[in-house]
Amino acid sequence: MRKIVVVLLFFTAVHAKGQEYQVLHIKGEIVKTEDGSLLKPGDKIKGEEQIHFRTKDAMAAVLSPEKG
Repeated sequence: MRKIVVVLLFFTAVHAKGQEYQVLHIKGEIVKTEDGSLLKPGDKIKGEEQIHFRTKDAMAAVLSPEKG
């Protein structure tokens, strides 16, 4: 399951240059690589922003205002 999520995130990221996403829900710990802060609901992240899944079960539900 995790491999599927990673693959989907990769393909989304490839087409996401310049897009912004709003984080709706987080499971586990996901860290923004740039500043080391934990991702949390309500955060906005850019498509090209790097993140690190710190826990094995980490997942995020995000929404794109442009694509839904």
